[in-house]
Amino acid sequence: ANSRFAINYYLSALEKTPKNILLLRQILTLLVSEGRIDEALPIAKRLLQRSHNSSNIAKLILILADVRDNNYLNAYKNIDGLQKEGLNTYLLPMLKAWLLVGQNKNDAALKIIDKRTSNAGLEILYGIQGAMISEFGNNPKDAIARYTKVAKLQKNINLRITILLGNLYERLGQNVNAKEIYDNYRDKHPETTMLDRAY
Repeated sequence: ANSRFAINYYLSALEKTPKNILLLRQILTLLVSEGRIDEALPIAKRLLQRSHNSSNIAKLILILADVRDNNYLNAYKNIDGLQKEGLNTYLLPMLKAWLLVGQNKNDAALKIIDKRTSNAGLEILYGIQGAMISEFGNNPKDAIARYTKVAKLQKNINLRITILLGNLYERLGQNVNAKEIYDNYRDKHPETTMLDRAY
């Protein structure tokens, strides 16, 4: 309720000072935090018109709007306008890869995902994304190999990998392999109820 009140207050103030960049940024941040993306879109456009040094959030909103409209090529081109720092260092390559998938360029997407990294956590994150891209691209053999590789990178068996790989086996009709994956996890985590659906 407080956020809605603040948004209405700032919008009212913006009517009196429509070129106020600080107000535009504040409104955009609040709208996004409330999930009001459609309302955030025109604010993001106004902010970018007023300031070329606008925050990443305004540019990202426009990219996501392109994705929503299936305009993957334009979204891909605009990614280079985002600042490559902080979390973006890790997230932008994944976003680029999936935008290439949207253009049916799965091999190019996997080249981005497969770039070497010395960060073990990032290797696991990218490994999962690569497996999902291969699965989405109807290459189950490669997807299975990637999921299996990621599983071996982790010290402890991972529920997410278990579910992703198990579900893939099920969709392929390989129920014996799926059950083996689920059993392996349950043996190490007998208290879990997360896999009850699989039995």
